[in-house]
Amino acid sequence: MNMKLVVISVAKRKKVFPVRLLSWVLVAAYLTFMFVLSHQDGITSNSLSESIANALKPYMPVPAALGGSMYTTDFNGLIREFAHFLEFFILAILIHIALYSCRVREGRNAVLTLSICLLCAAIDEIHQSFVPGRSPVAIDLIIDAAGGIFGLIFVYLISIIKEKIRIGVVK
Repeated sequence: MNMKLVVISVAKRKKVFPVRLLSWVLVAAYLTFMFVLSHQDGITSNSLSESIANALKPYMPVPAALGGSMYTTDFNGLIREFAHFLEFFILAILIHIALYSCRVREGRNAVLTLSICLLCAAIDEIHQSFVPGRSPVAIDLIIDAAGGIFGLIFVYLISIIKEKIRIGVVK
């Protein structure tokens, strides 16, 4: 191998390594954040989502079909389910970026990302069975999986748009 190629290869590796490391550190930090939220007892977790529901309620239009009113507990439930979705939406994006930084491409990246998300969702639900006032709920796994899938769809839509901009199709 040519010495010049070795130097270029090493220089490229030095630039890529911090990106890889940073992306996996972000995944680990986010998983820690998710674990901390999951470790809250039922009362603390519920009061957090109720405070968010109460803060958002004035800004949320309520359909007339619901009689023009929405009970806080119903809205609180929606907030809790959306939080599950959003957690795994973000997790899928972070994992995808980390795998991409390790040169894992397209289909394999998607399969690994979703597999890791589902594993984390299952571990999260099992963990909740040991937290006072919390219990595992099967529907949360489905919501978590949907969040992961939509996170991946979001990543792929962004990459398609970036590619179209790069080749000049979209301005």
